[in-house]
Amino acid sequence: MKIEQIFLKIEKRVKFDLASYRKLDKTCGCYILTTFDDTILYIGKTENFFERFQQHLKDPVKTSPTKLGKAFWFYYVELPLLDIDRFERTLLNDYECKIGTLPILNNIHSPVV
Repeated sequence: MKIEQIFLKIEKRVKFDLASYRKLDKTCGCYILTTFDDTILYIGKTENFFERFQQHLKDPVKTSPTKLGKAFWFYYVELPLLDIDRFERTLLNDYECKIGTLPILNNIHSPVV
């Protein structure tokens, strides 16, 4: 599934590489890791984009190629802290309803709130 097929338009993005993490603020929200051609690999939430981005860069699972491709873009949307659980769950539900599974790098469902 491509990022443009997700129910909400997420326009902010940075390249998923070491040089780009400094472009992110220490704000909270939801994010999506995609391949170069915008195929969704992972949907997540964070209280700090700056730190979470760095954590993913250190994770070989997130940086290694998958059968769909390698993570290249980090799309993100800033949200109030109270909304991130619900928003992430909605993104995951939308993906799973359309594809039938979670994104390839998501191992578990987010908590139901």
